[in-house]
Amino acid sequence: MANANVNAKANVKANAKAKATKSISRVRLDKTQATALTDAKTPVDANTSTEAKTPADAKTPAEKVIGQSIFFQGLDDELLAKLAQLARWKSFKAKETIFSAQDKVIGFYLVASGLVRIYLTEPKGRERTVHLCGEGIVFGEAAVFLHDGYPASAEAVADSKVLLFSVKEFKELLTKNPDVSLAIIGILAQRLNHFRAIVESSLKELLPRLAESLLSLKDDDGKVKLPTTKTQMAARLGTTAESLSRALRRLKSAGLIAESKPYLVIVDRSGLNDVAEGLRTV
Repeated sequence: MANANVNAKANVKANAKAKATKSISRVRLDKTQATALTDAKTPVDANTSTEAKTPADAKTPAEKVIGQSIFFQGLDDELLAKLAQLARWKSFKAKETIFSAQDKVIGFYLVASGLVRIYLTEPKGRERTVHLCGEGIVFGEAAVFLHDGYPASAEAVADSKVLLFSVKEFKELLTKNPDVSLAIIGILAQRLNHFRAIVESSLKELLPRLAESLLSLKDDDGKVKLPTTKTQMAARLGTTAESLSRALRRLKSAGLIAESKPYLVIVDRSGLNDVAEGLRTV
C-alpha cells in the first residue's frame, strides 16, 4: 500500500512538471509571434533605407534620353523635365514612314533607339538620303518654324522609338526659356553645316565622294563599319547600289581598301585622302 501511494505521488509531480514546461514553451512561442507580428506591422522609414536614391534614379526615361542627346547638353534638370513633359513616345517598324515631304508639321523628333533616314525624292522618283539619325539625334526641327510642311521625308531604317515634341507646346516653351532657344539654334546651325557638306560633295565625282565618306567613318585600328546597307549608302551618295559596288572594287584593286566582313579596312589612308581631294585617280 505504501508503495502505491509513493507511485501515485510521483505521477502527480511528473504531470505537474510537464504542464509547467508546456506553459513556458507556449509563453515563449507567443512572445516570438508577437515580436514577428510587430516587426511586420512596423512601417519602414524611407529615410533610414540603406539604398540612397541618386538624382538619375528620379529621372523619367524621356528625361534621360533628352539629357543624353548632344543637342540638349548644358540644359539644367528643370528644363529637361519641362521638355520631357512635352514629349510623346512613338514607335515605328523598319521601313515605316514617319512623315513625308510636305506633310503638315506636327512637331520634331528625337531618336531614342534605332535608326531613321531623312531623304529627298528626285523628280524621276529616285530617293536621295541626306541624313541618317541614330540615338540622340534630332530631326524635323527646321520644319517647326516653317508653314509649308516638312521639307524632306523620314523613314525608320530599323525598328525605332522616338520622342515627338508638338509644335504648339514647344513654341510656348521657347518663349519662356531662352536656353532652349539657343539649343535649337545650335541644332539648326549644325544641320546647315551638314547640308553644305552634302552640296559640296555632290559636285564631286563618285570616287572622291566615296573616299571622303569612308574617311569620315569612325576608325577602329584601320577598320570602318558601314552604318547602313550599301543600297542606303548609295542613296546617300546620290548613286545606285551597282555604281557603288563598282567604285568599291576600284578602290580595292588600287590597294586603298580591303574587305573583312563586316568591316572595310582602310589600307592606305593617305592614298584614299588623295582620291577624296581629287589628287589621284584609280
